[in-house]
Amino acid sequence: MFLFYLCPVHKNEIMYQTLTFLHSTFRWLVLLSLIYAVFRSYRGYFSKKVFSQSDNSVRHWTATIAHIQLILGIILYSQSPIIAYFWKNFNTARESFDLLFLGPFTFSLCCVLLF
Repeated sequence: MFLFYLCPVHKNEIMYQTLTFLHSTFRWLVLLSLIYAVFRSYRGYFSKKVFSQSDNSVRHWTATIAHIQLILGIILYSQSPIIAYFWKNFNTARESFDLLFLGPFTFSLCCVLLF
C-alpha cells in the first residue's frame, strides 16, 4: 500500500488508495469495538450492574468509530473512479450490469441498510 507513494501517480489516485486503506482498517476497529461493547453490555445486564461512566464511554467511542467508518465509506464511494465513470457515461454504463450494480444500486442498498 505504501509503495504507491513512491510511484508517480495523480493526487486523486493517492487519495483514493489512502481512503481505501483507512476504510479497510476501520472495519476491524468497528468490529472489535462492537464486540467489546456487546460483551460489556451482556456482562452488565446479566450480573445486574448499574450502567457506569466507563460503559457510557465504551458506547460513545463505539458509535464514534462506526460513524467515522460511515463517513469514510461515503467519501470513498463519491471518489470512486468506477462511480465517476458511471455518472459521466450514464447511457453506456447503464447497459452493463456490473456498473449498474456498483452505481445506483449499491448506494440505494447502503441507504436502505442505514435506515
